[in-house]
Amino acid sequence: MKKRYLIALDMDGTLLDDKKEISKETKEYLKYLENDGNVIAIASGRPLRAIMPYYNEIGLTGPIACYNGACVLDPINKKLETKLSKINKEIIKKIIEKIGVDNFSNIMCETSEDAWVLHDNLTIEDFFWKDGIRIHEGNIVEILDEDPHTAIFVLKNHDFDEKIVKIAFSYENIGCRFWGDSTCCELYFLDVNKGSAIGDMAKAYGIDNNNTIAIGDAENDEDLLRAAYKGVAMKNASDELISQADMVSLEDNNHDGVKKTLSNLKNMKLSAILLRNIGKHIRKTLAHLWVILMQN
Repeated sequence: MKKRYLIALDMDGTLLDDKKEISKETKEYLKYLENDGNVIAIASGRPLRAIMPYYNEIGLTGPIACYNGACVLDPINKKLETKLSKINKEIIKKIIEKIGVDNFSNIMCETSEDAWVLHDNLTIEDFFWKDGIRIHEGNIVEILDEDPHTAIFVLKNHDFDEKIVKIAFSYENIGCRFWGDSTCCELYFLDVNKGSAIGDMAKAYGIDNNNTIAIGDAENDEDLLRAAYKGVAMKNASDELISQADMVSLEDNNHDGVKKTLSNLKNMKLSAILLRNIGKHIRKTLAHLWVILMQN
């Protein structure tokens, strides 16, 4: 029986180039892999509304993990039961009160339909996709009236880095991670991530973990790469992620790194099959020669 693979792809810095576009060659190759029986999954920190335009552009039909795995769904095939994880709003409010609202440049909490922000200004453009969502602006402690999928804090400086992490980890099953060297950090569930999502996806589609591949570029992809049998860090990935990956992509996200790496892996697989077949012929030939020698 032909092997099927689950290929989980991060978006920003991986599938998307720096212009937030996907090349024609990459789109065509991903669709080719899907038509060949493989499952192409998206695993992103983005909300669903910021994933679907690309998903539809490629013509994918596989599962999606958004909000870094807090929401996992299978919009087309429906093989995977939708999973939703939400952060208790009271935890968010307590963190704000302990740090002090004046020490934040911005705070953003989001569900699939609503977003609560401290300031509705340009500072949220780097983190939020405002299209198709209701924006509520004001003191989060006062206006947040629903448990969100994600909570992002932008501190004014690094003075409170250690404190906010310590406070977050004091709550059961909650963690806090910074985005590189920036003052931006997000809350997350310790047992809910892209890695747990790829496990659910593989199980739903009947794919052995030995046939899973994941490609990413940032800290929130660490669990994803660890969970996959073959974890690939993009050439443009952080040094930390590269050190943990099984391999590094052939090119970066601006030069079709995903397409070229997957194509190379497929060729390596075909070469391995060819070598195995050659090996079988050699063994048969040697066995035949041994019989002849024994007869003489």
